[in-house]
Amino acid sequence: MKPNNSKSIQASFRQTIWQSWLSWLLLFAYVWLNLSTYNPIIGGALALLAILLAMNGLAQTQQWFLVDDQHWWKRHPILYHLHKIFDEGEFAGILFALIFWFFMILRGGPIFAQGAEHFVTGPLTLLGIMSAANLAVRNMSALLNWLERRLGLYWAIVIGSCFSSFASLGAAVFIGDYFVTRVSQKNRAAAATGFASSIGSGMGITPFAAPPVLIVWPILVGTLGWNISTLALWVGVGSLLHVLVSTWRLRSLIDKDIPLPTIRHGFPTPLLGLLLIVGANILDAQHLVTWALNLSAGVIAWQAGRDYPSRWQALVLSLLLAGLELVGRETDPFIQAVANYIPVDLPPLLLAWILWYATAFTSHFADNALASRIFIGVAIALGSKLDAQLSDGSRMTDLLAASVVLGAMWGGFALIPANLPNFRLARVFQVTPQEWAQSALKNYYLITIWIHPLWISALLWVPGLL
Repeated sequence: MKPNNSKSIQASFRQTIWQSWLSWLLLFAYVWLNLSTYNPIIGGALALLAILLAMNGLAQTQQWFLVDDQHWWKRHPILYHLHKIFDEGEFAGILFALIFWFFMILRGGPIFAQGAEHFVTGPLTLLGIMSAANLAVRNMSALLNWLERRLGLYWAIVIGSCFSSFASLGAAVFIGDYFVTRVSQKNRAAAATGFASSIGSGMGITPFAAPPVLIVWPILVGTLGWNISTLALWVGVGSLLHVLVSTWRLRSLIDKDIPLPTIRHGFPTPLLGLLLIVGANILDAQHLVTWALNLSAGVIAWQAGRDYPSRWQALVLSLLLAGLELVGRETDPFIQAVANYIPVDLPPLLLAWILWYATAFTSHFADNALASRIFIGVAIALGSKLDAQLSDGSRMTDLLAASVVLGAMWGGFALIPANLPNFRLARVFQVTPQEWAQSALKNYYLITIWIHPLWISALLWVPGLL
């Protein structure tokens, strides 16, 4: 390695430690623990930390050897394939989840975290809706074009972002493709993180689109008795407020000098297919017919795709969501142990704020679906203790659960691995992980961090909301 100066050596070495060696070390420690005397708390902590680091860049293989030649791996066919795979956070997350699953089976634990139906339904819903959105991208672009001409740029972005509650990660497909040509090179990072912020929150209005909601929805329904209207009020309103504020900043990044594209509408057969898939998942996501429709959409989109995102990304992200469900099961004992140290005698609102930011902060570095899955157990455990102490019939468990989901929704824009749509947006806008992190912090972090805490306060203080 021939660095330009000592600072580049130190920077490269730190990156290698955090993005490669430490992640592998934690994984090897997890494997060793499973092969000796397994401790579920220590094992859960190792699994959680290992996958957090892995999904933030599990080591591009050149980092293993501290080499700086960008083409060195072409001389080594095996390492060439590893380089092309491990450069992607999604594949790293899937790989680690499979390793954890293998050892869960060896220990004789349950194969699925919430039963086979939940394990299959969420990923299939994601696969079907995102695949259908890939097919309908031209129709959705025409719809965005129509909205922008009649309502203006701001409301076109707001409404398009809220479409993500029905089109799931597909919103990242058609919104990114529609606006990317009207964003200058210097604004691409800010635009990408802005769309990640608005799309990620726009997915929180319904229970079948956002991965951080999708992964905990059976728990919210079965344990707390939530329904769609419950989610729409406690989480959806807060998410919509976030969309409105973040879009206000985002609208200025779209180049006004570039005229609106002219898009021919044509007969919207793919759009009708998207509506069919969405409707089926709304009516009964666990029905075999819905499963078949989702699979069919995935196969058709794969055959019609012309590049990696359109052919493979829906499948990869669906597998990652399934893997995150398994990781949540493996890390539950560790998270519950940590939750025991949170004092329940704190004011309920303060507890809600703590859980909100803890979930959001974890979402920054992990996938927000994983963060939601991890902290929902903490919210239910703490909320049950609070409800038992209160005699006024307050539902603190619901408040804490809503805080967790809102925290996951807000925290999903900070880094690329923080939310599944970010992977697509980063590719469309050609943004590096470092550019993404700097832009998110500079442009959206401080101007939006107050929105959900304010809404959580309103849920507690305004009669009839909770």
